[in-house]
Amino acid sequence: MSKLAKGDKVLIEAEVTLVSEDDSHVTIRLPPYGYPVTLPINSVEPRAKTR
Repeated sequence: MSKLAKGDKVLIEAEVTLVSEDDSHVTIRLPPYGYPVTLPINSVEPRAKTR
């Protein structure tokens, strides 16, 4: 893996705990910390199918 730099994009896996009524914001839980964080949604990618 190459060294991260400012402006790079990373994938952060988190548990969705709440979705706003208009689907524009979600509250997520970031493991292992567990503090809820509300973020705007830029896009949603389908979950990878597991076998």
